[in-house]
Amino acid sequence: MITPILRPDLFGALATHAGDAYYEYAYVPEFPQVVRNLRNYGGDIFR
Repeated sequence: MITPILRPDLFGALATHAGDAYYEYAYVPEFPQVVRNLRNYGGDIFR
């Protein structure tokens, strides 16, 4: 995405199909559940 933004003389358009485009709506609602589950493991994500 950076190259077309920095070089509009070379690119006539920019399209992105990012999988996390609606990150706030897709993942943020799950944070409280994850935090509650991590408490069972002392907050250690690797346990």
